[in-house]
Amino acid sequence: MQRVDEGLLDLDRPLPPGPVRPLPDLPEGRAVTARMLLAHTASYPNWRPGGEEAEGPLPLLHPPGARFTYSGEGIGLLQQALEQQAGEPLQALAQRRLFGPLGMGHSGFVWTPALGAAQATGHDGDGRPLPPGRYRHAHAAYTLHTSVRDYAQLLAGVLQAVEGRSPLLSPAAVRALLQPQVTLSDRAPIGRPGAARGQTVHWGLGWSLNTTAQGLIAHHSGINRTGYCGFSQFSPGRGTGLVILTNGAQG
Repeated sequence: MQRVDEGLLDLDRPLPPGPVRPLPDLPEGRAVTARMLLAHTASYPNWRPGGEEAEGPLPLLHPPGARFTYSGEGIGLLQQALEQQAGEPLQALAQRRLFGPLGMGHSGFVWTPALGAAQATGHDGDGRPLPPGRYRHAHAAYTLHTSVRDYAQLLAGVLQAVEGRSPLLSPAAVRALLQPQVTLSDRAPIGRPGAARGQTVHWGLGWSLNTTAQGLIAHHSGINRTGYCGFSQFSPGRGTGLVILTNGAQG
């Protein structure tokens, strides 16, 4: 969204041809855009056959833009497009544009000995410790190492942008970020009490969005096969949020 602010990325322009275009035989007149990848409407599967590290063809499940299909592959494709456009890798982009300015000193998309020294041991679904995950290459969908404090700094940065107080992101960009893009009729809202009880479920540009009586709540969860599970949410209208990170698959 910073690159959208700078006029360097058009959310609705087809991704450039070449290595970031995984399928040359898209339906005529249809193209994959950054908006589709962020809203998970490009219709790619979460991972291609074989899992997140697999090579080979990436199937298209539906015509692009037709429906919501959560896709880590799609986030990886957007990463490739940004890296190609910027001429630098994701880790360097994130460090310069986010981690450094927000004071996120314990975050990175690539494992380092410094991160490893502070890394909690992951546990499987039965509570057994797992070998430490050491991701040597960045993938925007799943290799982020971070702490509760650091990730809270990221959410606080978004809330500052909502209030027009962020040097990193314009109010217009954060409004676009939190604008519902697609309704998810097959997903129930997160179970919350009282005025925070979810009414409808949408997906914005990156986050899942629940409408509630007290306003929009943005959230996301994640589970990693190396034994971690997390959840975060924030309320743009109330200026509040929370981050929960656990070192267990049943967290």
